[in-house]
Amino acid sequence: METLPKELLIDIFNYLPFRDLLQVSLVCVNFNEIINDSSKLLRKFRLNLNSRTLSDKEWIGSRNYCRVLMRATSSMSLNIVKSISENLIELRIMYGKMHLRSLTRILIKSSKLKELSIVKLNFISKDVLREPLPVLKLNKLH
Repeated sequence: METLPKELLIDIFNYLPFRDLLQVSLVCVNFNEIINDSSKLLRKFRLNLNSRTLSDKEWIGSRNYCRVLMRATSSMSLNIVKSISENLIELRIMYGKMHLRSLTRILIKSSKLKELSIVKLNFISKDVLREPLPVLKLNKLH
């Protein structure tokens, strides 16, 4: 299969459901690079949480997303991120307010997290942390 053109492999991989695509990415370095280089395939791994577009919390939370973009943090989007946090490898939080305690809980559960980006996020300051912030081994921090 490694002799097949990259474009053909992308088309084949595009038919796979999310979980199977995750398994294929673990087969070999070549497949992993093809999946990570293809924006078409990476869309299956991303969840864009916009507080205006959330409709079915249970359906979203039951999927194994590993890349999440949160815009305008709401309690529903925070609950979804908490429920899928053990699968997260990339988390981007933009604009909004959040309790520091909520972020801490998400980060503690996110043992696979490699990239974290926080943009214009205001922390609600009445929190008292009961557990220390986790030590993160990140590839990128924005």
